[in-house]
Amino acid sequence: MRSEMRTLLAVAAFAVAGAATAQAADLAPMTGHWTKLGADCSALVDYIPEPDGFHVAVNIRLGLPEKAAVARIETILAAGQSAAVSIRRDPAQMALTNAGDHLHLAEPNAAVSAW
Repeated sequence: MRSEMRTLLAVAAFAVAGAATAQAADLAPMTGHWTKLGADCSALVDYIPEPDGFHVAVNIRLGLPEKAAVARIETILAAGQSAAVSIRRDPAQMALTNAGDHLHLAEPNAAVSAW
């Protein structure tokens, strides 16, 4: 019984650790990264490094794929700067940070971001 409990706790710890690491991404230039912002909302994040900072583009799809509205947000992030993106007053938001040599993306928890 004690051995089974230890195994169960170890599996749970790995599952939690896996969920935590899946909520952040370090992006290389021009690679693109899809993330979920809500039940029917996703975003494609991409950037290009330029002398004045990272030129970041976030293409957002709102709604079901066959009837989706698309929006595009662009910003320039200097080294160390951050920006947040959230949709429809949803408590979940995505944070973008210029980490110097890459763009760090802190993704929302999909369980929190349902509309």
